[in-house]
Amino acid sequence: MATPMPWDLINRLVPIALDALHELIDDGTLDRHGLETDPLTELGNWDDVIVRRLQPAINVQPSATLGKECSVAGTYYDPTNTVRAIIAVAESGNPRRDAFTALHELGHHIQRTTPEIADELADLPLDLTFAVEDRICERFSAALLIPAETATSTLGTGTPTAGDIVTLAQRTSASRQAICVRASENLTVPGMVVLLDDEDVVQIAPAHGVPPPRRGSNQSACEIVKKARRRLSEGSHNFRITDDDTTFEYRDGIRSSSMYAQAADIGNGYLVIVAVTEKPPWADTFTLPKYDTGPRASGRECPNAECGEPIQPWTPIHELCGKPQCQVCNTCGCTASHVKERICEGCNLMQPNHLYEDDDATHCVDCA
Repeated sequence: MATPMPWDLINRLVPIALDALHELIDDGTLDRHGLETDPLTELGNWDDVIVRRLQPAINVQPSATLGKECSVAGTYYDPTNTVRAIIAVAESGNPRRDAFTALHELGHHIQRTTPEIADELADLPLDLTFAVEDRICERFSAALLIPAETATSTLGTGTPTAGDIVTLAQRTSASRQAICVRASENLTVPGMVVLLDDEDVVQIAPAHGVPPPRRGSNQSACEIVKKARRRLSEGSHNFRITDDDTTFEYRDGIRSSSMYAQAADIGNGYLVIVAVTEKPPWADTFTLPKYDTGPRASGRECPNAECGEPIQPWTPIHELCGKPQCQVCNTCGCTASHVKERICEGCNLMQPNHLYEDDDATHCVDCA
């Protein structure tokens, strides 16, 4: 069983990271305005780090010291005896997005160089250390880019709607990623805020209490995404689409548990989706909590009753229907079901042919 995310610890360490940064600002080492407007240039003038600007096409590799991929298009390398710490950012052409990425990576540096935080991280299980550090980085960067007063007056104190998040985007100059991270801090129940680009690829998906879809995964098969795309194709932009049975795809046909969701257009073809397991703020009537929050595997057996072979997690997905394709009979989601059946003279039940010894048998194997 996966170790639960220690949100209380994260909530406690974020202010410590911000205080450490404010000390650098107060003593003149870093400039607050520079960090908010052009952090790549500001950090590039700082002697503590080396800033590397990468081309958008470059796939940013995980840090050798952190060991895992950041939730943004950047990475951080710890300092060594001969080389300063390195902050690498794959520039997107969107200054707001690049600012969020740069400040996210700065968050790694602040945590690694602040003893109080570093000691806390060192006490965590190894498989949890990076996840906690990354969540702190997300909140750290969002706090720098979005004024607290604006966020509170727009989002309130409870779980936000997709419309609330769109309003916050209109009221600030922060990136969509930063806005989604700040909005996720308001989740009072298990859920997530998912940002999709114009090709339905996950840009960021900060979550609370549920496993989020991976950055870079495509969610075009999600029903609420299909509905939103249809509205956009019709020229509608001021929509709020809701769904009571939304699932997200992880990998190999594995999907999330069912969630209540609301989607909205957040500009330039991007979609923001708020998904929760209970108490959706947009619902006018009482809703029952979803019974689980874990991923759901795809079908365990081939849907062809005459085959019945197991479907493994690594079974290839058919490009047309997005469903696993049986490696024995090639059945998938776009294969019509034509199961041959006949009535057993013993139990008088309609049974598929594979439950008879041969084509001439009058009794199924249970009755023979």
